[in-house]
Amino acid sequence: LFLSLDEAITSFSFTSTPPAILLSPPAPSLFFSQKSQTMSPLPLLLLLALTSTMHAHAATLYADIPGVIDVATPSVDQTTTAPFSEIQAGAPSEAGNVTIALSTEEDTADWSTVTLRLCYAPISQVDRKWRSTKDNVQGNTQCKQPGLKKIATIPWESGTNTLEYTFQPSQNVAEAIYFIEALVQNANETYVAKGFSGEKAFFQVIGWEAVDAGLITAAAVLSALSWASLGIYFIKDYLFTKKPTSMSGSPSFGLTTSSKTLA
Repeated sequence: LFLSLDEAITSFSFTSTPPAILLSPPAPSLFFSQKSQTMSPLPLLLLLALTSTMHAHAATLYADIPGVIDVATPSVDQTTTAPFSEIQAGAPSEAGNVTIALSTEEDTADWSTVTLRLCYAPISQVDRKWRSTKDNVQGNTQCKQPGLKKIATIPWESGTNTLEYTFQPSQNVAEAIYFIEALVQNANETYVAKGFSGEKAFFQVIGWEAVDAGLITAAAVLSALSWASLGIYFIKDYLFTKKPTSMSGSPSFGLTTSSKTLA
């Protein structure tokens, strides 16, 4: 019934193979090296490679766009030299509209959409490197404004060869000389045609004035009234406020007691 000491030790020996989970080394990590536990450069390299591939796929050169589309702005003077037609930004009227007419002789069977962009004319690029012309669609800052990424992306009906759109510059459009760019894409979002109105006409967008003349006049009147009120207050305080008079003697707070003759 009782085991000897030798039998107990023998029965509890470690001759059997330990569990593999205790002896097998940890699996290598993509993010940390096994020896130093420092960050592995592999994820960063993979991210850079993926970013480069996406950028190369996204950047489309103008020279690689095969088709041609004619872009015109018939509502403005057809000139590329000053003076230009003036378009008021933020004006809800015909004075603030630009008519964009598109036409082409290409086969439009696979055309899906056309994107219209507002581009700076060369005269408005002088000494402004952030408006420089680039050879690819996505990086061309000539046709990118901080307040207007694009005019619109509108559908192009398959089989048609003409399209017209009316553009009204919003209050966010900067004051400058502009022309229109048109970029056509198919259903796969591949650029298939391009066109520019800069060969025919430029137009000038007049910046929207956030503060009009009436508001400036009202602010000036209120400012003048505030200074006048302040001056009148000080004059009144100086002339009409009574000054305290000085007393010749100090009051006596002593107590007068009558002396009584004690009997």
